[in-house]
Amino acid sequence: MPPAEMDLRGLHILLVPAWWPSIEQPTAGIFNVDYARVFVAAGAKVGVVFPDLVPIRHWRFAQGAGLIPRLIDEQLHDDPPIPVVRIRGLHAALRQPAIQMHRYCRWLRRGLARYVSQHGLPDVLHAHCAIPAGWAAVAVRAQWTRWITAGASSRFRACGSDPGTAGSDSKAGCPAITTPIVFITEHTGPFSLTMTPPAAGRFTLAALRTADAVVAVSQHLRQQMQAAGVDRPIEVIPNTIGTEFRFVPAPAMSNASDGRRIVHVSFVGRLADEKGVWELAEAAGQLWSDVQFAFHWRFIGDGPQRAALQERLASALPSDRVRFDGPCNRRHVAQALQESHMLVLPSHGETFGLAAAEALAVGRPVVATFTPGCEAIVGPDDGILCPVGRPTELANAIRNVAAEYARWDGFAMSQRAFQRFGPVRLVEAYARLIGQLVQRA
Repeated sequence: MPPAEMDLRGLHILLVPAWWPSIEQPTAGIFNVDYARVFVAAGAKVGVVFPDLVPIRHWRFAQGAGLIPRLIDEQLHDDPPIPVVRIRGLHAALRQPAIQMHRYCRWLRRGLARYVSQHGLPDVLHAHCAIPAGWAAVAVRAQWTRWITAGASSRFRACGSDPGTAGSDSKAGCPAITTPIVFITEHTGPFSLTMTPPAAGRFTLAALRTADAVVAVSQHLRQQMQAAGVDRPIEVIPNTIGTEFRFVPAPAMSNASDGRRIVHVSFVGRLADEKGVWELAEAAGQLWSDVQFAFHWRFIGDGPQRAALQERLASALPSDRVRFDGPCNRRHVAQALQESHMLVLPSHGETFGLAAAEALAVGRPVVATFTPGCEAIVGPDDGILCPVGRPTELANAIRNVAAEYARWDGFAMSQRAFQRFGPVRLVEAYARLIGQLVQRA
């Protein structure tokens, strides 16, 4: 079967994420959950092994995390359920990347042994981020043959799988895979974060050099990776939109007591300097005196500037004009966007502006900045882009979206977003990539 025609049916894919939702960070790596669900919907058998290295600073409220890591069997309650093996414990790297990499790798081996004993050997290890997940995945794969031949212990014979025939459940027409394919999808941006300190950079480059394939979630991230010395082909496959984000017509603009039209504006993201929250606060202050519109502001997310931002806006705007929802699950975010008239994302830089893609999927225009991650998502019929760090231009863009609201075709926005970032697009791209790798294997 030609690789381009291959789908995911019959393949056993194990996700190895650098981030996954936890008690401390319930929205961390939520996009990895989307990958698992989309791959299952495409016919793959999917599981997750997550070494949950809990920073020692969280020891007071890190439930189930001690000095000795624990194996925890979980599942995503989908149909069918998606098994998750979490290895959870406290962790301190002491600013030494090697400590983190090798600990993650040891925990991954332990979690993989548990997973295989229950669900059989995977055909594919799909690591999300080069460090620590990608480096650990290729390190584990290097020991795979030894695992299989070391007596074929009972823990590798579960679910009717024979260690010597890993991949025997794979799609008909594909060769049996005795050693799993490993590929890395890189999300980290700016990519320079993975290269600092230099010791971390060495782990990053080693992982990306050794993997069977490398994917970046945006063209801009690929360019950063190439500039950092990743000298190999890099596919670009954007993240996908979660199933919670579906088109809903925008709410009507009601009238305030003074006759102005009420406009609901949402921000979704980390409340941090690099997300442009201070420019947004200043823009909100400038728009307070607008004679035509009464803007209401909703902040969804958490971060180091939350308290200061709340204090700043409390002094500039009435309390009924500002709402902080804190960190929220995907359903809450989708509902908040559906209740809004637009999303504002004044970021100083985005690897992949997932919040913008989600807003467009709901059918809401986006005001964002001229950064590569946003420019790749927000077209002229999707919203307005403005310069980074310019609150007056940001305020003008927000007002212009409100003043010309009838111009924005929400249904068409949603259709374009799903054509570009929907699950079908993701499956087609990964099926093609995995098909090529399987044929080579």
